[in-house]
Amino acid sequence: MDTVNKQTFLNGLESQVDQQLTQVIQVFQNLTDDQLVRPSATGGWSICECLEHLISYGQYYQPRLQEQLGEKGAKSDGMSFKPGWLGQYFIGMMDPAKSRKQYKAAKRHQPTVSRPSHQTVAAFIDQQEELLALLRQAGGANLGRIRIPVSVAPFLTMNAGDTLHFLIVHNQRHLQQAMRNCN
Repeated sequence: MDTVNKQTFLNGLESQVDQQLTQVIQVFQNLTDDQLVRPSATGGWSICECLEHLISYGQYYQPRLQEQLGEKGAKSDGMSFKPGWLGQYFIGMMDPAKSRKQYKAAKRHQPTVSRPSHQTVAAFIDQQEELLALLRQAGGANLGRIRIPVSVAPFLTMNAGDTLHFLIVHNQRHLQQAMRNCN
């Protein structure tokens, strides 16, 4: 893995989250409850189930990132970041531009829709805004030193930069899945 400019890396992630947030606001906020909860024509998840799945990942990773960026993040390592091999492996698995393979969601991340559909959309939007704040906070952190346990295998850890990247490509994967339900 090559070392990258940390600020360029974070700016790219922030741009992706901005695009995802804009898409959710413009498309999903304007759908009816029936459209949001309608199962996929191919038997897959509804839009709300896709969002609830992503919310579950955010609920796991974002507090851990917030805590670690606050504790260890004050000591920046300068302007570079080196992605880790494990993080790149998981990112590659989830990146919709690189992998079309389908994976079964871990039990803890199986979506359950227990709130009104528009509250699910609002909760996801709130979570994405928190993610933007984390990305801004990460600029002053040593992204390679901070370790975050992987949600489906906590004995494995990814560095903070890879964790942020993973969250965003995973979001992209399932937002594309949700968009297919809009047709």
